[in-house]
Amino acid sequence: MTPTVTIANFFNPVEAHGSRMALEEAGIPAWVADEASGTMYAAGVGARLQVRRNDVDAAREVLALAAVPSGAVPPELAEPPCPACGSRNIGLEAWVERSGAEEGRRPAGRKWHHVCADCSEAWPA
Repeated sequence: MTPTVTIANFFNPVEAHGSRMALEEAGIPAWVADEASGTMYAAGVGARLQVRRNDVDAAREVLALAAVPSGAVPPELAEPPCPACGSRNIGLEAWVERSGAEEGRRPAGRKWHHVCADCSEAWPA
C-alpha cells in the first residue's frame, strides 16, 4: 500500500471535493480527509486533500490549472441557491452564537450559515 500525502488544505469540504474531482478526472486517485471533524467539534477544522505519494507532482500540476467551476460540483455537494434572490454565489460562514453572552455566560458555540455574496441574505446551514 502506497502512503498518502496531504497536498492541500481547505476550510470548506465542498472546495476539497471540487479539487478531488479535478484530480480524479485527470486519472489521479484522491481522497478528502477530516471533512466530518468540523461537525463533531463545531469548529472550522477544514478538510485535507490527499493523494498517493507517487502522484504528488502530477496532482500539484493539475491543481495549478483553473479551478473547477461551481456548475461542475454535483448537486449533493453544491451550496443551495439563495432563498431571497436565487443566486448560486453562496458561501459558508461560521458564526459565534452569542445567546447568553450578554448575561456573562460563555457563547453557545459556532453555527454554520449560508451567506449570499450577491444580496447578503443569510440562513442556517
